[in-house]
Amino acid sequence: MRKEGVRFGAAAFAPSYLNAVLMGASALACLLVLAPAAAAEDQTGDAEAIRRLTYYFADSTSDTSQQADAGLQREVYYSSALTGESGLPDRLEASNASISPDGLIEASAGTLYINSLVEGETLVAQASYISYNTETGEAELDGDVALELSGTELRLECDELSYDPLMGQLAATGVSVNLPVEWFAQEGELGEQVLRTNFGDSIYTPLPDNVRLSAGQASVVLDVRQREFVLEDVILSHHPRPDPDLYIHADVLRFTQSERVIMEGFSVHMSGIELFSWPRITRDLRGGKRMISLDFPIIRFEKDVGFAWKQGVNMDLDALQAEILLDYAPDYGLLSNFLVYVAPYAGAEVGVETGTRSLFDINRVSVERRANYNLLWRQSLPGNGWYRDLAFTVEYGEMIAFTPAQPELDIPAQRQEDTRIYGDGSVEFPLVELGSNLYVTTGAVGRYAEYEDAGQRYRVAGAFGGLIYRHDGFDHFVLYRAHNIHGEPLFSFDEVRLREVDMMTSLRLLPEWRHVIRGIYDIEDGEFNQLKVSALKKQKTYEIGMFWDFARESAGIELGLLVD
Repeated sequence: MRKEGVRFGAAAFAPSYLNAVLMGASALACLLVLAPAAAAEDQTGDAEAIRRLTYYFADSTSDTSQQADAGLQREVYYSSALTGESGLPDRLEASNASISPDGLIEASAGTLYINSLVEGETLVAQASYISYNTETGEAELDGDVALELSGTELRLECDELSYDPLMGQLAATGVSVNLPVEWFAQEGELGEQVLRTNFGDSIYTPLPDNVRLSAGQASVVLDVRQREFVLEDVILSHHPRPDPDLYIHADVLRFTQSERVIMEGFSVHMSGIELFSWPRITRDLRGGKRMISLDFPIIRFEKDVGFAWKQGVNMDLDALQAEILLDYAPDYGLLSNFLVYVAPYAGAEVGVETGTRSLFDINRVSVERRANYNLLWRQSLPGNGWYRDLAFTVEYGEMIAFTPAQPELDIPAQRQEDTRIYGDGSVEFPLVELGSNLYVTTGAVGRYAEYEDAGQRYRVAGAFGGLIYRHDGFDHFVLYRAHNIHGEPLFSFDEVRLREVDMMTSLRLLPEWRHVIRGIYDIEDGEFNQLKVSALKKQKTYEIGMFWDFARESAGIELGLLVD
């Protein structure tokens, strides 16, 4: 198993090239919708002539002089005269075949080539048993049924598949398919699968390569007035196991002709426990932004904080974009923060922010921050050439900060306010490979804050460098950070350490158990600001366990997904 700490945004189905298929919605629909057909090379003469020309027997050596020998293994090649939307015919190749007087072909193994649905593409269906009616074009496939889109890695498996081209209906049972995870998010939402040297949240989500979909029943209606692809008793899991213990279930999943997906009876299950349910969820499958979308929620549970939750909501208002952040914890209740901005060119966002949010100061103590108003400019540039990634932010506005009283940590309640001009930026340089799975990472950061009412300036210029060792998908690293600091910060969340060492590693001391050690060592104070040890027990498709932070004397729960 491998585990990756790459976070990703909320699920937002957006396949990039599926508009060319019947519903423009899903490769699953592309794979399952079969139309009657027949081979392009035989499109001469009338329909009956096509039947006569393309229906013949041959042995595996194609030696026509020996075809009369009944003892040879018999193969049948058949191209139907029925054609679909593209005008191209389907073709059947089967071995150990027999043909009845009424034109029914039965074979112990065979392949059906579908050319009539996706222009320029071929769908290939294979099964250990095939029954094909040469008069009506109906097909029945049974036993180890596999359906592929030729030239791609798209593959669907099911127990049984039946197709009636004249009625425009298809049905399958015991369906399962692996879908690339990129199809469940818009471009840029998943982020790059790069080596990371950042600590994640207590509950985090890795990035699998595929999402496993299985369904008890699948059907499709090819009626041009209302085409739908319907799945019943659906299970979505990040793991290819046939019996995952962490999965999403839907009673009905519909892909509609209007390029929407509808999930009815949606629920999340973990080790037999239903964690969450919702009656109906609808998604637009077309590319581009939706009017309202959700970020992936961030959930924490710690001894000194309790349950904490953050949920981002994004709104697309054409010329304007909006972000809403809902932030909840027991000590400060429900907070909300609003940002409205325009994007004048790629990578830039200029807007106005107001509301309240909770931030973490240098000691990871929650700080409530209120911005009566805040002008904001954010810029992010993709890495190229001599740098890997470059980003910077400029803010101006009236700030109010509240630090909650936490007597057990000897932190009194504080209130600070000022008008602040703030800017920060970071650049990460390309990794340098020292050897097999061993890398050097380097970068630089800068920060500037000017507090108008207090007349103070706080400036930071820093750099970092370290080693990363990737093993079994886990990034072990040690990182040294150094900063040149001028002035004193008015707000505690502006503060940085002068020098520190960050580290993370993973150990397996017991079978089925894994231990993760994370630490932040403050060189000036000569002590760990964070020293967190996690013990996670492997389940079928996920890991769950507890962590204890020796430096802060706090505990919590951690969850990670297992990905092949």
